[in-house]
Amino acid sequence: MPSVNASANDKALYDQVTKSNGGTSSDSRNKLAKDLNTFLTLLTNQLKNQDPTSPMDSSQFTQQLVQYAQVEQQISQNEKLDKILTANNNTLSAMGVNYIGKYVEAESSAVPLQDGLGRFAYGVASTANTVGILIKDSTGKVVRGLDGDPSAGVHEVRWDGKDDSGKQLPDGSYTLSVTALGDNGTIETYTTAFGRVTGVTNKDGEVNLIMDKLAAPMSKILSASDSVAANTQSLASSAIQYIGKTVELKTNVLPLQDKAATFHYTMPDRTDKTTILIRNAAGNTVRTLEGSTSKGDASVTWDGKDDAGNQLADGSYSVSVSGKLGAQTLTPSVLTTFGKVTGVVSRSGIATLQMGTAESAVSSVVGAT
Repeated sequence: MPSVNASANDKALYDQVTKSNGGTSSDSRNKLAKDLNTFLTLLTNQLKNQDPTSPMDSSQFTQQLVQYAQVEQQISQNEKLDKILTANNNTLSAMGVNYIGKYVEAESSAVPLQDGLGRFAYGVASTANTVGILIKDSTGKVVRGLDGDPSAGVHEVRWDGKDDSGKQLPDGSYTLSVTALGDNGTIETYTTAFGRVTGVTNKDGEVNLIMDKLAAPMSKILSASDSVAANTQSLASSAIQYIGKTVELKTNVLPLQDKAATFHYTMPDRTDKTTILIRNAAGNTVRTLEGSTSKGDASVTWDGKDDAGNQLADGSYSVSVSGKLGAQTLTPSVLTTFGKVTGVVSRSGIATLQMGTAESAVSSVVGAT
């Protein structure tokens, strides 16, 4: 009689337990019990009918029993993990319920149209020649085109919910596309959306706040308040804490303060040559520097002088970094600048930090000391 061999079965069970998109731990335990009973039945019958002159090797089925025990232990660990994840999601869901009825700002490439009105903001990393805004419906059709403010910084847009022909569109979720073009091509932009929270849901293990038909993960929420006006006030209040501190900003706006400016960038690969351009508020290049050709992080402190060695006035400048690797052009995966906050203002309802005459939205802050 052939020997009992459960190794293939063990592997199938183990794969089922460890697959992230497989069945539940309870399903795995039930299948394990069923297969173990089958294995023991076969083993018992084999022991009864084995050849006395050539008995079975007991080490083989002992090893198989140990493998079953290991799989059962893994299932038990998964069951405990499931309970922890469920408890964590329940806690986050309970927190999310507190947002219902409040007005929030969230990082989003879509805007909720609620009661016939939509409100969003977009940021432009540096002064552009043109900014075009496209609003699309759920089918991807462009329903409204707008011309945006091309100046560097954050700009708020209040959309009346009408399409290009003046027809009022139904409430729902609409996609945003913001394109900023400068002398050297496309300029980095980002968008945030404002809306009233109407519900909470759990999607792919993450709690999402619902603004009618738009879902925003809680991790993307920037602020919350009881009203639209309070939302603006709370942003300004949170920004006040930065006054007197040095902040790191995810922007290319470069504050020149006390004749010095510092910025940081990360190159995705080594380069043959890295060029750094610093421009004034008019967009004219005032200083050209050679950057590091190494892959990874680099920090630069500019002395505030132009290419002729003249000391420039403190103020708002912009910085861009590009590298050449053969014919390929590389840009930083991360570019941040530093400045000491001297004041806080509201620009079109957006809380904005002032660093001398340089300005950047509070949402661009990634660190402060």
